[in-house]
Amino acid sequence: MTARFRLDYRPVGSATLTLVGIDSEDAKKTPMRVSINGRILFRGGNPLPNDFCCGSDGNGNWGTVRINIPAGVLRRGNGNTLVISNLDPSDRVAYPIFVMVDRATISYRGS
Repeated sequence: MTARFRLDYRPVGSATLTLVGIDSEDAKKTPMRVSINGRILFRGGNPLPNDFCCGSDGNGNWGTVRINIPAGVLRRGNGNTLVISNLDPSDRVAYPIFVMVDRATISYRGS
């Protein structure tokens, strides 16, 4: 997933990326990478909860995770890009290995 976004103010200090989503159903956490403007903020097993509660027609086991964005990563204006990558090489279809994101929010102080 790639999202380009604009910031109206120059960020002051660090910021926070909040993701709402789920991991695939299997017990093993899906390997993923989160980056903004080419800077890797997270790489490892998906920190969101596994989707084990309700099956394919259920509400899902959605969760929230917060990732720190160090000072200097975000830019004022249109030049910002968030990339969330599923690093699992699997090509399974009937039981896919996924990283599902419903919402991504960035919180920061600006000047």
